[in-house]
Amino acid sequence: MMSTADDDTDSLTSALSKARFPVANRDFIRSITDAIGISVYRYVPDEERYISATRRDGRGEIRIYSGYTIRFVDEEEARRVGDGADTIRESFKPGGGWLVSHPEHGDLDRRAGGHRIQREPGQCPNGCGYELSVTGTCPSCDDD
Repeated sequence: MMSTADDDTDSLTSALSKARFPVANRDFIRSITDAIGISVYRYVPDEERYISATRRDGRGEIRIYSGYTIRFVDEEEARRVGDGADTIRESFKPGGGWLVSHPEHGDLDRRAGGHRIQREPGQCPNGCGYELSVTGTCPSCDDD
């Protein structure tokens, strides 16, 4: 007979399937969770849709989102488990610790903590003197 707690837990495969995360990220996520050592997975279908993965060592949970995983305890841990990731940095989410991107992640800066990050436009690399728009286009050189 299953208890209520058993009903709330998943295997990683089941949680990934429920969350409908990109297939391109699944092997990478599995390598991260294998390196950390996870005892319990739980799919959380709230507005952010993530997988809560409880560490075996008692250091809390990591949160696995579609394009990134957060709550690594420090930079060393994030770099160790995130070998090959193109983004490893502190998370902007409250209590987020360190973040490791997955192979398919979109624009992490744009979604950081649910807030859009303003980027400085910069100057056109062609030397025309115009300032680039926030999308990175030049009003003079990129106008067809």
